[in-house]
Amino acid sequence: MTTPRRRVARFLVTYGFRAAPRQMTTSVVLLNVMTLAPLGMAYGAKRFTDGLLSHDRAGLAIGISLISVMFVSAWGLGIVAATLLVPLGDRVRLHVSATIARLTTSAPTLEHFERPEYLRELKVLQVNANVLASGPQELIMLVGVVVRVIALGLVLVTLHPLLALLPVLGLVPAATEWLSVRYRQRVEDDIAEDRRRADATFTLSASVAPANEIRIYGLTEELERRHAALVEEIVGRLRRGALVAFLTAAVGWSVFVAGFVGGLVLVVVRATHNELTPGDVVMTIVLFGNVHGQLAQVAGFIGRLLTTGTAVARLLWLQDYASDMLGLESGTASVPECVCDAIELTGIGFQYPGGDSPALRDVSVRLPAGCVVAVVGENGAGKTTLVKLLTGLHRPTAGTITLDGADISAMDLLSYRARTTATFQDFMRYELTAGRNVGIGDLARLDDSAGISEALARAHGGDVVDSLSEGLDTQLGRSFPDGRELSGGQWQKLALGRGMMRERPLLLVLDEPTASLDAQTEHALFEQYVAAARRTRETTGAITLLISHRFSTVRMADLIVVLKDGRIHEAGDHATLMAEDGLYAELFTLQAQAYA
Repeated sequence: MTTPRRRVARFLVTYGFRAAPRQMTTSVVLLNVMTLAPLGMAYGAKRFTDGLLSHDRAGLAIGISLISVMFVSAWGLGIVAATLLVPLGDRVRLHVSATIARLTTSAPTLEHFERPEYLRELKVLQVNANVLASGPQELIMLVGVVVRVIALGLVLVTLHPLLALLPVLGLVPAATEWLSVRYRQRVEDDIAEDRRRADATFTLSASVAPANEIRIYGLTEELERRHAALVEEIVGRLRRGALVAFLTAAVGWSVFVAGFVGGLVLVVVRATHNELTPGDVVMTIVLFGNVHGQLAQVAGFIGRLLTTGTAVARLLWLQDYASDMLGLESGTASVPECVCDAIELTGIGFQYPGGDSPALRDVSVRLPAGCVVAVVGENGAGKTTLVKLLTGLHRPTAGTITLDGADISAMDLLSYRARTTATFQDFMRYELTAGRNVGIGDLARLDDSAGISEALARAHGGDVVDSLSEGLDTQLGRSFPDGRELSGGQWQKLALGRGMMRERPLLLVLDEPTASLDAQTEHALFEQYVAAARRTRETTGAITLLISHRFSTVRMADLIVVLKDGRIHEAGDHATLMAEDGLYAELFTLQAQAYA
């Protein structure tokens, strides 16, 4: 991951203004006005000391007035600035979160979720989301502090030219802080993968879904052991990194302290020779204290901004990645209103990023308009991968997929996907109302109760709603106090209803959609799907693609495609494949005997 530093710096300076322009502008003005307060208090201390020693009442009054006014002003402006910085942080945090979410979901395919390097960068970016959110505040504070250090340096020059070196010496701890932060960042990068594994292990241990298997197979102690080992390794490396960073920063501050002591000795010596007044000494001590405090802040702000800059670089990398993905994935050609001829796959190959071998290779098959196609094969044969290619969730690494002769990669992908619908084996259980669980299958009809009920009827899911006390308005999910939990079969019926929501799809995919349903219900559903597919043959020519391990259902399909090791092993209707007495016939016979 390499991002030009100028681009990172430009983004770092501007993204706070994009998120909250008024708060940023007001905060910058207030914090720079506050620069005058330390100078005024230091000069007030000088006038007060000299006035006290020389019995100068006017000097005493001026000194007390300056100290009081500047202290109250700094206090008041500090409260106002702090009040502004809280909503500024909230706005920037929301802006950053929305940006990360948008960039993560904007890529229309799933390719990035298959890439370890992407997942690693995303994990580190998520960990540093709060760092990104605080970046504009840190930048504002740094600008204010730098202005104050420069102003303090200019005042010190009036006492002795050599005192101007004190702010310059402040660059040493700033530089060592930069080095220590860079080292800590390298440590964070090195442990990112271990963090991801530790988080995954924790999620596995603390989630509801795997709880049964974890206890049945006695995995609790093993998961605890692995999580503890990862955490121990992470903490150990962080501890060593913190020690190195501390020692590096300590060297820089030692140089500054030496300069601080030297400057103080110089002022005291000049005062003993009557070259400076006692008030000058007091003012110098106050200014020295301010310089020390401001430089400590500068070092801290620089360190935090460097960390923020690394997070910004990751955010820009994600932005570029999403932009590249959009450019590659989205064509401009329009999607036809119907399938008049066929969807055809020619020489299709696909290999997952980092995979050892292709998931699909040299797949060529014609799916005629209006037909019901069943895809069968053993686990790992490539069935789900084929579905992802047909729905545009992945791009083929070889070959083409055409719709009525037009390459779908040249079509607007979002428009193409709007004409497809699917129910997947790993369907989601949305903690929404029952109606919205179905309605999100077609956002334009999210609250169309009649359309939702009709989709549920096609999915044989009306009984699920009938069993709920508030019908479609029943809140589902364990996260809500009044949330209703459903059985696996009931959740699957809602998912099937969701897949039935879209009107006039060109492709309907059912990827093991009835794994949680009994064989009789599945058979009835597929009979209904087959009948519906044949009715739409003359209108949209929609193609229905079924994936199922139950061969008694598969036999109803017009075309059965048998996959083995990522290739098409056989293709034809049930009668043809049984007559060929090949793999399909063998699997069908074995399953029929099991049910006999």
